[in-house]
Amino acid sequence: MVTISKALSAGQAQAYHRSEFASPEQSYYTERDHVRGEWQGKLTAEWRLTGEVTAEQFGYLSNGQRPESGEEL
Repeated sequence: MVTISKALSAGQAQAYHRSEFASPEQSYYTERDHVRGEWQGKLTAEWRLTGEVTAEQFGYLSNGQRPESGEEL
């Protein structure tokens, strides 16, 4: 069954990322008390995104900005 809910605001997305994904205590993806999210997909090459996703980059992206520069999308 699929449930569709309202989209999260940028602030809600960042709070979720901080508490559920980036928190070593809560994350399924924890590796040695550190959570690693890595850039993947077609735009990573175009935007020159490699390696780990930082909180700052996630913040930019959730606010409709390019994660590598903060420039508005």
